Amino acid sequence: MVKFIIHRVNSSKKISKLNNDIFGLEADLRDYKKKLILSHEPKTNGEEFHQFLKRTEKTIFLNIKSSGILRDIIKLVKNREVYFLDISFSEIDYLIKHNLSKKIILRFSCYENFDLSNKYFKKIKWIWYDYFNQIKITKKHYKYFKKYNKKICIVSPDLLGRKKDILKYIKYLNINKLIINAVCVKKENVEIWKKNYNY
Repeated sequence: MVKFIIHRVNSSKKISKLNNDIFGLEADLRDYKKKLILSHEPKTNGEEFHQFLKRTEKTIFLNIKSSGILRDIIKLVKNREVYFLDISFSEIDYLIKHNLSKKIILRFSCYENFDLSNKYFKKIKWIWYDYFNQIKITKKHYKYFKKYNKKICIVSPDLLGRKKDILKYIKYLNINKLIINAVCVKKENVEIWKKNYNY
C-alpha cells in the first residue's frame, strides 16, 4: 500500500495535525545563525531541528537547503528513520564511505538521471521522482528502479501548483500498473490519492 509523505512540515505544530496513518513528512532544513533550523526560505528563522525531532517518531525526508551541515545532522538523527534529499556529490560520497548510503534519496527528473548500475549508487535505498515540466514517472524508469530494488517516492502534481493534474497522474499509474512506494503530497490532497490510486 502506498505511503504518504506530507510536504513541507516545517514546524512541530504541523506534526500534531497529521493523522496516525501518515507514514512520514518532508521538511526543509538549513543553517541560520549557527543553528539547524526548519525553513524553506533563506535568511529566515525557524524551529530548531533538535526540538522538532523530539516531537515526532515519523519518517522524515529532509530537503537539505544548506551545504556543510550534513555531519551535524547525522549526529542528531543517528538512530532515526531520516533520509537526505538534495545533497551535493561530495556529501553523497561522504555518506557512502561511512556506510550511510541508505540515508540518501536520489532525485530523478527531466534534469537529473543516474546510472544505478554504478557501484556508487547501488546501495542507495530511495529514489525521489520529481514532476518538473509535468513529466510523469516513465515506464522505462519504473522498470529501471525496480531492477535495482529501489523504493520510489513520486512528487504529487499539487506540490508544483497543479492540483488538477493529480487525477490524471493517478489514472496513468493505475493503467500502467505502476506500484509506487510513497507519494509526497500536500496534506489536504492525501484523500484524492487514497480514494483513487489502486496500490
